[in-house]
Amino acid sequence: MDKDISRKNLRRHGIYYEPNVYQGNHENTGSTAHSLPDHVDAVRDGLLLMEKILPEDCNATLLEDFDEFGSADIGPDWCLRPPPAALVRGTHYERMRQESASHDNLKSCEKIVERAKNITTNSEAEWSHFWRRHMFKLFSDDAPEHSSLSPTFDRWSVYENVRWNEYGNVVKPHHLAPNRTLPQPDLTYAFPIQTSIPETFTGFARDELTQSLSLESLRKLAAQGVACAPKTALRKSIRHPTGTNWSSSDASCFPWAIVEMKKTVSARDRNAIDRCYSQAANAAAAALDIQAQLFDKLKDSDPFQRPPVVAFTCVGPVVKVWLAYQDRSGTFASPMQRMVCIWSTSVDLIWGVASLRAIIKNMHTWSSRLLKPKLQAAILQASSNISKRDRNVCDLTSAFESAGFENIFRDHGPTFGTAGTPFSAHIEWDKFSTCEQYQTITFQSPYQDYSLEELRMADYDRGRRYRPPSNAFAQPNDTSSTKRNHSDNPDDGPFGALRPRASGLARRFMKDASHRTDDSARSTSSPGLNTPEDTRAYHVDGGFANPDDEEDDDDSSSDTPSSSLTPQFRVPIVMERLIKQDRLQRIISGLKKSQLRQIMRGFETRRNPDGTYSVPIAVLVRRVNMFLNPADRISSDRGQSESSLNAKSHITPRNPKAQ
Repeated sequence: MDKDISRKNLRRHGIYYEPNVYQGNHENTGSTAHSLPDHVDAVRDGLLLMEKILPEDCNATLLEDFDEFGSADIGPDWCLRPPPAALVRGTHYERMRQESASHDNLKSCEKIVERAKNITTNSEAEWSHFWRRHMFKLFSDDAPEHSSLSPTFDRWSVYENVRWNEYGNVVKPHHLAPNRTLPQPDLTYAFPIQTSIPETFTGFARDELTQSLSLESLRKLAAQGVACAPKTALRKSIRHPTGTNWSSSDASCFPWAIVEMKKTVSARDRNAIDRCYSQAANAAAAALDIQAQLFDKLKDSDPFQRPPVVAFTCVGPVVKVWLAYQDRSGTFASPMQRMVCIWSTSVDLIWGVASLRAIIKNMHTWSSRLLKPKLQAAILQASSNISKRDRNVCDLTSAFESAGFENIFRDHGPTFGTAGTPFSAHIEWDKFSTCEQYQTITFQSPYQDYSLEELRMADYDRGRRYRPPSNAFAQPNDTSSTKRNHSDNPDDGPFGALRPRASGLARRFMKDASHRTDDSARSTSSPGLNTPEDTRAYHVDGGFANPDDEEDDDDSSSDTPSSSLTPQFRVPIVMERLIKQDRLQRIISGLKKSQLRQIMRGFETRRNPDGTYSVPIAVLVRRVNMFLNPADRISSDRGQSESSLNAKSHITPRNPKAQ
């Protein structure tokens, strides 16, 4: 399906823009019908604050400008003429002090207007150069003109024609509409990442709020699936911290303003103008999505309103200023994203240049003094939430050592080609267990948050492989007890039946779990899961528990009393299998591409932003075993006693030569 960012397709993706100028408290003649949220309207008021920027004696010149170049095609009158507050008035002493700066500003604006009129019919490249030189400047170019700007607190980054290739891992595909193109604004405003070593920070740069935008801090967020940067360099640096070549555009995060520029077109050429607006709306919506990932990590502890994103569209000399924001007022499952025009003017007007420069200056103040601290506080809060969650998460070595096993993995875990990520082990003490040192070890990816229901469902599906030697679930009148000496599927029992000696969380969850009667079913749902992705249970196929394994899976007779099942099945029912990861990696590397594609089928919902997959290791093993000979399959000796099971550091393969 072709990618499309037409206005019609943007609406399908929940993105709307309104080109008529939102007039706020002014007379409402053709503005958008949607009023701005309070926190967005506050940003609008701040951006349009224009006080004492031109001398009063130039008012007559500004009115002549308006009569000659002012037009309804540009914007409403109140955008094209200065308000009284914009002119320097006051006592003689105040005028002497302020008129000097305002007169300098007037002269500078007149030069810019003259330059704009000279390139009216020139190419888009000429207009792009004009905007970058006179309006959208780098911090290093603008700071000498404003002594109040601090490199530590006020620095911003502006990048030209940067493709936001990381956004492809953020945006969710729309099944009923063509995908949007990846944003590539003419100019991208973002916050610079501190790539220096923390030990070299000095002064206020050592403060924890300032260090929240350091490379180390943002890597931790990126490891949790938060795409902080528009480009992929930050995510790639997680695996190769010292091998990443950083360009200037790579070291940027959380874009907060974008600029789209086009050459002069006729007012009747609506297609070219709408194309410019759609490109801006697409990029602004992407910037909102990137910010939303961070604030979503705060969950219930989020004290902030979602900040807007500023956008500029420059078509020849005509400039529109927009605010894009998330509209959560509706009853839809996901918020709509609106982009509303708040100002429209032309650089053919002296007042147009002066007002635009004032808006850009106010934007810099807002971004550094309000937006940036808000993002920094959110980063610290999100990092704190992650740290709290990770208090019960340790690497596999620590997990197995605390459970009395030998060391299994000496690092955080290898990556299984394209079908896995480093794993860590979530430790839960089971107070209902008769074994004092008993722990439930659940494989969990550090790149994705699993809900507790998902973890329990994973344990339940993994436990399906362990089958009782008799039909312990059969009722007196249950015909399944007369068909065979044992149950091939624990789901043959009554709905919600407990397996022998399943205890603690596993027992409480299996009572509520939705059983399925067909091992080949793709998925099952749990009533405890809320979102569509959460309701997808782990796929259980026959690859791991097949007829060749039945003799080893079951004991000799169905006459065995159910009480004797306790010491044999208490550990394997709930405890995670021990998998020899190096062997699994070797096996996967030897599979054909067609086999790998079959293994990965159905795992798209587990895909991480970095291109890896968060797949429970037991599910992966079952898929791999489908393509192996019975003697080579990865399995475990479940007929052993608990003590001998606990003493083994790896799963013992059926055929030692397979290793």
